[in-house]
Amino acid sequence: MTVRTEFLPNEPILIISYSNPLNPDADFPVAIEAINKLLQDNPGVCYEITHIKNTPMTLDMIIDGLAMLRRVTGGGDRLQMALVTDDDMIALAANWAAQPQYGGFMPAKIVTSEEEALAYVRAELAKAR
Repeated sequence: MTVRTEFLPNEPILIISYSNPLNPDADFPVAIEAINKLLQDNPGVCYEITHIKNTPMTLDMIIDGLAMLRRVTGGGDRLQMALVTDDDMIALAANWAAQPQYGGFMPAKIVTSEEEALAYVRAELAKAR
């Protein structure tokens, strides 16, 4: 398996890290299950940080992942996303999630490091308090 999930204690934050070689059939269900748990365990807005650097993905993989995410979560703005990537296509595709056919999620914040993603997410959480 090339996916790692980490729930941050006492915060509605989940970090999902993919590594090469990605196996969507095995990895995406693990990630989706973790996202579902995050949403079930936290009543308000939740944050998913996805780290996917140096891990090639095809367009089909991205579309399949978005469709799976939409089916499980129902879409909407309760799940906020930050994406750590250096791949332009993955960054572009991540914002497709904001389109209704892919879930109508809030556009993902694209960053270059996990530290930057955590700072962004924690700042957003602080604004909401």
